Amino acid sequence: MMLFNKKQLAVAGLFIFIILLSVWLIISTDRIQIAPNKDQNPTAFMNDVSIIRTNQLGQPNMKLETPKLTIYEKLNITKIDKPVVRIQNELARWIIHSDTGQAYDHPQKMIFEGHVHIQKYEKGQSPVIIETTQIAMDPEKSTAQTNQPVTITQDENIIHGIGLTANLKTGDVEILSHIQERYVNVTNGVRHQKLHQR
Repeated sequence: MMLFNKKQLAVAGLFIFIILLSVWLIISTDRIQIAPNKDQNPTAFMNDVSIIRTNQLGQPNMKLETPKLTIYEKLNITKIDKPVVRIQNELARWIIHSDTGQAYDHPQKMIFEGHVHIQKYEKGQSPVIIETTQIAMDPEKSTAQTNQPVTITQDENIIHGIGLTANLKTGDVEILSHIQERYVNVTNGVRHQKLHQR
């Protein structure tokens, strides 16, 4: 004797499937993040990006390279993954690396965050390495500044401090406060170290 016919089994199976699907949807929606505001959704993505900016004479003076660029047009923010910026002028050449970056106003202001590593090259001098956790750059004014702890290294000389301003045209760099300097001088094969605090 058969308790259920094929039609009743099919309906019962479909009913159980719908219940299981409903339970799964209820559980999985807790894991889905819905953007609270459409303005926070990206407008565009770009991969393997290289942007070259020129000066008034049409000569390249800044290059931005990144594996991924995400544009949020309504928020006026462009997020940059692992940016590398190269700046070239008559007096100095700069290379800026960081974990992340953001550009505002197409890019009137750029902020580099995470492990920020800056190299400055000037003719006739050893490279200068600047490390910090955040720095803001204004490409129009050719300036950069931070209020975060900074370490500057050139050869074996190391300077620590809080805050920094840099003129990217002239190559001038100034630490703003809590300056601690360690200079190494080699005379006749003998190393001399000097520690100075301001």
